[in-house]
Amino acid sequence: MKKISKIISHYNTKAFSFVAFVIVAGGILGNHLHLAPQEEIIDISDMQPDRVVVANIFTVGYDLNELALQPGEVVDLVLANSAGTNHSFILSNPFNSLYQYKNNFGEIVLRILASEDGIDNLICTIPGHEGLHTNLIIAN
Repeated sequence: MKKISKIISHYNTKAFSFVAFVIVAGGILGNHLHLAPQEEIIDISDMQPDRVVVANIFTVGYDLNELALQPGEVVDLVLANSAGTNHSFILSNPFNSLYQYKNNFGEIVLRILASEDGIDNLICTIPGHEGLHTNLIIAN
């Protein structure tokens, strides 16, 4: 029994050392290989949009297929036929900003501030709404 206890203890020490190494190395490398998200939260709720784009909520993926935005542009995206439904949209790029509200008709409006070149994904996070997504292309 003592021999088994020594073997288990020996392998636990090696396993613990390996896990500790992976955590420390991952923390060091992870913090140095990625850009930090914007340090300051930008309130875009009072910003005036540069343009308004209307898309049908039922065909949003087709209506907005690769919508092009300019860096620094503020766009209000009105989701027609969305009154009376709940949605919770996010952007996959933390450098871009999103503000969701309802207009006077109860339709969902997404105000987007495009901050950085690249492709961003607009996604509804409500279960069952996986089809409500589109790509945004941000470039000059």
